Formats: sequence, C-alpha cells, structure tokens
Amino acid sequence: MTNKWNVSLDENGALRDEEAYKLFNQGASAWNDFMEQYPETDVDFSHFDFSRYYDLDKIDFSGFQFPKETSFAHTNFGNNCVLFVDVKIGDDYVSFEHANFGYGDISFDFAQFGNGNISFYQANFSNGNVSFIDTTFGKGKIVFNQASFGDGNVSFRQASFGDGGEVSFEHASFGDGKVSFEKASFGDGNVSFHQANFGTSEVWFKDVEFGNGKVLFNYAKFDNGSVSFYQANFGSDEVSFSNTKFGGCEVIFRWTKFSDCIISFNNIQCESLDFSYSSFAQSNSSKKPEITFSMERAHISQSLLLPNLNFRAFSNVTFRGSYLGTLLDIEGCRFSQLPDLTATTINGHFSVDRLHVDEPKQIKESDSTKARRLKELAKKAEDRQTQLDMLAFELDAMTATKQIPFLSRLLNRIYKLISNYGRSISRPFLGLILVWAVCGCVYIGASETESPTMDAFQLSFSQSLPFLSWSRTVKETSLMALYDTEKAKAAITQENSATGQNLPLNNDLLENVGLIQNLFSYILLFFLGLGIRNRFKL
Repeated sequence: MTNKWNVSLDENGALRDEEAYKLFNQGASAWNDFMEQYPETDVDFSHFDFSRYYDLDKIDFSGFQFPKETSFAHTNFGNNCVLFVDVKIGDDYVSFEHANFGYGDISFDFAQFGNGNISFYQANFSNGNVSFIDTTFGKGKIVFNQASFGDGNVSFRQASFGDGGEVSFEHASFGDGKVSFEKASFGDGNVSFHQANFGTSEVWFKDVEFGNGKVLFNYAKFDNGSVSFYQANFGSDEVSFSNTKFGGCEVIFRWTKFSDCIISFNNIQCESLDFSYSSFAQSNSSKKPEITFSMERAHISQSLLLPNLNFRAFSNVTFRGSYLGTLLDIEGCRFSQLPDLTATTINGHFSVDRLHVDEPKQIKESDSTKARRLKELAKKAEDRQTQLDMLAFELDAMTATKQIPFLSRLLNRIYKLISNYGRSISRPFLGLILVWAVCGCVYIGASETESPTMDAFQLSFSQSLPFLSWSRTVKETSLMALYDTEKAKAAITQENSATGQNLPLNNDLLENVGLIQNLFSYILLFFLGLGIRNRFKL
C-alpha cells in the first residue's frame, strides 16, 4: 500500500511492529491523520522492543488516537519515560498484558479509553512513578490482575471507571511508593483488590465513589503505611475486607458513607480502626433478605472507634471472638438488634455509654447470651444504665425463649410489668396511687357515715404508708369517723393488742382489703425505691 506516510498494513489490515513504529516516529499529527483516513486499523505493538532505539529519550504517545483494537502485549518499553497523556482509544479490546515498563515515569493522565475491555494483566511497571490521573475508562472490564508496580508513586486520582464494567486489581503488587485512588469513581460493576499487596507508604482511597457492585479487599495485605478511606462512599452491594492484613498503622474510615450493603471485616488484622462520623443506611431499602455488619475473629491491637453510629438497618452486628485491643468505643451507638460481643477480648478501656438497642421484633435464644456479655462490659465500665438495660434484654430473652422454668418466667413478667426491671419510677408510683384510690373507694362503700370521702382516702393513705409515725394517728381518726364508734374502738383496741387486725372486727372484707393493700404497698414501695436508686445511681 502506497501512501504519504510510507507505511504498510498487514494482510489483516493491522498496523504492526516496524510499520507502526515508523508512523509513531512521525508524531501525533501524522498518526491521527492516518487513523482518520483508515479508521478500521488495528494497532499491534505486541512483543515490540522499544529499548533497541537508543535515540529515544522518551516514548511519547501523547494525543494519539487508537480507533480500533490496540495491543501493547509483551511490549518492552525499556527505561524510558512512557507517555500516553490525553490519548483517545476506541471501543475495542486494549491490551498491555505482560508489558514491561522500565525505570522511567509512566503517565496515562487524561487518557480516554472506550467501552472495550482493557487489560494490564501481569504488566510490570518497575520503579517509575505511574500516573492515571483524570483517566477515563469505559464500560468494559478493566484488569490489572497480577500487575507489578515498583517503588514509585502510583496515582489513579480522579480516575473514572465506567459504569457496569468490573475493575480488578486481584493479586496486584504495589511497591513502597504512595498509592492514591483519591476522588476516583467506580461504576456499578464489581471492584476487586483480592489478595492485592500494598507497600510501606500511604494508601489513599479518600473521597472515592464506589458504585453498587461488590467491593472486595479480601486477603489484601497492607504494610506499615497509613490507609485512608476518609469520606469514601460505598454502594449497596457487599463490602468485604475479610482476612485483610493491615500493618502497624491506623486505618481510617472517618466520615465514610455505607449504603444498605453487607459489610465484612472478619479475620482482619490491624493496629487501629476508626469509623468516627461514618454513616450507614437508615433502612434496608434494597429489600435484601438481610444486611449485616460482621467483624468476627478480628485482631485489633490498639483501638476500635465506632462512636455514635447508627446500625439500625443491620439485622445482625457481630464482633464475636475478636480481640479488640486497648480501646473500644461504641458509645452512643444505636442498634435494631443486640450486637454480639461474645467471646471478645478487651484489655483496656471501653465505653458503652448511651448505647441504645431497639425493642426486638423477634427475640432469639442467643439474645440472652449477647445481653449478658454487654451487661458484663457495662459493669466493668461502671455504666449502670446500660447494665440495667442489658439485664432487661437478658431477662426478656430468657422468658420469651423459655430458657427458665414457668415460675421464673412468671416472676420476670411481673417484675417487668411493675417496674420495667427496676428502671421505672413512674410505674410503681402510679401503682401506689391506683392501690390508694381503689382501696379508698372500697372504704367509702363500707362506711357507716355520711360524706366519708375524705376520711376514707386518709385511711387508705395510712394503710399504704403504715411505717410513717403519723399513720397510726390518721388511721385511728379515720376509723372513728367512718364506722360505728364502738366497732372502731374495738378495732383499735384489737390492733393495739398486736393481733394484726386493722379494721372493724365484724367486717371480714375490709380486713382482707387492708391486708392486701399493705402487701401491695410494700411491694410497690420497694420497686419505687429500686427505681430511684437506679435512676440516681445511689
């Protein structure tokens, strides 16, 4: 084929090897003119060795256009800087598989990839800085599996990964340079860093926008650099950091937003984990069977911070079997179900102040064990209110699931009815008023005088508080006023002889009412005192 660029296409219409290099040497303008005239041309630099050309100080494809399938598979770029800045690539397959980049910097800044699949599988980026800043990827699958990054900085800052395509960095290896995905955005396809290996420097996922696909960091390994997901936004599918190992650094999830997703941090290892000011979904709007927050068998050597978080959308929150370091803060957290901290180990300070658990719609047998563990933690933290709340949950669960005999269940129900398990002042107080009023009405009905109301209620009052010094005087006066004088005197005389009879001897009903009132009053006064003691932590 004869043309002004003096290059030839192979029998398949592809621009390949030396012919492609010849056009590359003519610069971006000539390259793009050629592609405009031959828009169906595939570009194939696979297995090409740029290191043979010693006159190259850099390999610069900046501004080039690749309208069709493009391959740099197994290409050796030597130790030159490699620039693909502002390239435009069509919707066909793009391959940098097994490409070997040398010690120079590599930049794909502002590159625009089409909707085809893109593969950097096992690409070797050596020790130069690698930059994909503001790069736009299309809707195809994006693969960096087993790619190897050296000790230079790696940046995908503000990169945009297309909607719907999977993004995979599985088994990718990052060196000791800083790794940044700050402000990157991912579409609704799955994002996987499964078994990725990060180096000793900082790893930033700040302000990252994840879509509604799965986000997987399972078995990833981070070294001693800090790891930040500050203000990241996760979508509504699974988010998993299970079996991830973080080095001796703080892992930050402050101000992070999680939608109604399943969250797993099972078996993680890290120094400290901070979820301060983060937010979770307020309801299960995706209508999944259940959404859960799981951090089982985790090993956190220093601190786990979860203050004032709302876990109400989760059907299960579990830290079972975890070592939670020297500081656990779940102060002010709100749950729809009891969190599971059974078999956890906490060697330092922890705070459960203002912990709130909604009344469960369905009580499970395991709730009693969960509540008992939370009660133990509250006791160690000297948080009496939470201790009382967990005692209530424990007794409710044991009663509802029939873990105790019938009589014990009956007593628990009475305990709850009268005083809400010792937490209520108003219930026993209102009970005293009710007993006082009912018995007063009985005394009115049994009176033998006109206008007995005041005296009847005074008598009822003295019966409710018989231990007060003036109750005896009030009782004698009320008896004399309410009943036949001789009968009243006989009753008073009989009472003074310590027979225990409080009311006229010939009225068995009133005798029984008086005894019952005394009994109920003592019980209610006991629970009133218990409520006051618990309320004011006396």
